[in-house]
Amino acid sequence: MSMSKPSILYRLQGSVNNYEWGTKGHDSLVAQLGPNAVGPSFKVEENEPYAELWMGTHPNGPARLFPPNLQLLQDVLKEDPKHHVGEPLLNKFKDIQLPYLFKVLSIARALPLQAHPSKPLAKKLNQKDPKQFVDSNHKPEIAVAISPNGAVEYFPDLPLYARANTHTAAEDVSFTGFVGFQPLPHIAATLSNTPELQDVIGKPDVISKFVQTPTKDGLKAIYCALLERGASDKEHVAAQIKAYLERAEKDKQGDKDEDTTLRLRGFAKLARKVNAEYEGDVGVFATVFFMNFVQLKQGEALFIPADDVHAYLEGDIIECMATSDNVLNAAFPPPKPSAEDDAKPAVDQLEFFERTLTWEAAPPTHWRLPATPFQKHTTMYQPSLEEFVVLHTALDKVDLTETLGRLGPTTGIVLEGKVEVTANGAQGQERSVLEKGAIVFASAGSEVVVRAMEPSSIWWATCLL
Repeated sequence: MSMSKPSILYRLQGSVNNYEWGTKGHDSLVAQLGPNAVGPSFKVEENEPYAELWMGTHPNGPARLFPPNLQLLQDVLKEDPKHHVGEPLLNKFKDIQLPYLFKVLSIARALPLQAHPSKPLAKKLNQKDPKQFVDSNHKPEIAVAISPNGAVEYFPDLPLYARANTHTAAEDVSFTGFVGFQPLPHIAATLSNTPELQDVIGKPDVISKFVQTPTKDGLKAIYCALLERGASDKEHVAAQIKAYLERAEKDKQGDKDEDTTLRLRGFAKLARKVNAEYEGDVGVFATVFFMNFVQLKQGEALFIPADDVHAYLEGDIIECMATSDNVLNAAFPPPKPSAEDDAKPAVDQLEFFERTLTWEAAPPTHWRLPATPFQKHTTMYQPSLEEFVVLHTALDKVDLTETLGRLGPTTGIVLEGKVEVTANGAQGQERSVLEKGAIVFASAGSEVVVRAMEPSSIWWATCLL
């Protein structure tokens, strides 16, 4: 590549993570994308989880040019930052990297109960423990459901306030997860009818006050007590979860009001699923009884700001976030990969998790992010952020063409089909033919045009100019 005339279109190699919560073998969308996303050396092991495909410049999973080149995308950007990243973004973020991290996730069981720190806290955590918190950025994120509808387990019996929609059929559901706290009165009502949860929390005076007058301060006191009991007395927490599930199984609620009946039946089914994945973990109580449960159709999305609690449960998603890998976990902990990780970290995850939360308690629709038209065959997911938007181009016929226009630095992945991508820039035109799993990067300011060679679905992360 000549420095006087840098390219504007690059085929990329992504980075795969094998976290335990990922879908195993060829059932994983990440594994299916692997041969074209990573290269011919990618092999699938049927008992191995394939959880995430990263497409970005973060050092924990950096993209490279596609084999055989393998140059880091970050190094390509540094060769001509104004050309590849664009002067507006360089001036805005003061950094030579992509401002977003683009991912595909394939989720078979719950991710850790987590929140991502704000910029001020991320900076402090990075200074205190740079091994655990490798960057100083915040991590607001969006998640778009992409599994086929009906691909994940459906939970029909939850009260309306505990779920993000009114879907009534199992074939509607593409993704499930927990996000944000339920409205305070609903948490109070559930707590008052769940003696096992009260026992784990302890603090009867605090519980009584919260049930009578629910407040954010009361929620914080109760939730922190629950999580701390989960860390200090795991056996007791596990026993109370078991007792709750046994009571729910026996109690047919013939003498209870309809809402209480629905609450017990729906929450018990959901608690059984989570408990089967992380038996006895305090997260069973911390998610099911406190957080909004979302069941999304394909194409529906969530926006989760930094500092908001969440735990994805099942399904494939497109995920995009500000460039960061910072996370604070409170439950459903990932397994420790080696004995050296038993050493006490410099940062107490639970302490800072409790400190970072906004304690936002609202209906689940508060976190929904609507799709809006962008071009004739492209929809846009635009959170209230400067770092990125996500686009989805759906071309259902051969030779359909879509012009995305001139954008900031743009990363795309073909999830279905086969396309020809053309980038038009001041120095000329470049083309690439891409099949399922192929990843492409277009430099800032280039006009991106897509032509379907088969019915195709392409997802993009970009910045609007």
